[in-house]
Amino acid sequence: MDLSGLELTLGTRIEVLECELLLNMERGQDVERFAVAMLGLMDAVRKELKRRHNRDITVRVVKHGIEILNDREAAEYNPKRYRDGLKIARRAHRRLLSVNVAALTPKERVEHDRTIGRQAQQLSMLRRVMDDLPVQPVERDRPKLFKKA
Repeated sequence: MDLSGLELTLGTRIEVLECELLLNMERGQDVERFAVAMLGLMDAVRKELKRRHNRDITVRVVKHGIEILNDREAAEYNPKRYRDGLKIARRAHRRLLSVNVAALTPKERVEHDRTIGRQAQQLSMLRRVMDDLPVQPVERDRPKLFKKA
């Protein structure tokens, strides 16, 4: 896939018609195949941007087009994606807790218990960190040179 002719700068958008030309397929032919191909194109754009700018740049698919986010948009978008990922992790852990362990072999049961414990610990640490941390007072680590009279 040749992306050398594209203007890949922060804040630009690759429209759906241009994506169809790059992928050599139309959106209406096979929607699922087109969606997977768009994810591949998005990954190729992300890699090309990293090669050109030597840093990670946020790229997303929106309404069958690809958006290259500028720094302000990325600062708003990425924390939301992170929080969404935490929600997904919590739901997956909740589903894991409802697994019928009677249907598991003893070896699988041990691994299941380890996984539950590990995930519970990770989620607990994340909950503690997500709360507002109190600011600790600064303590001097050097002796005072002069004492007030």
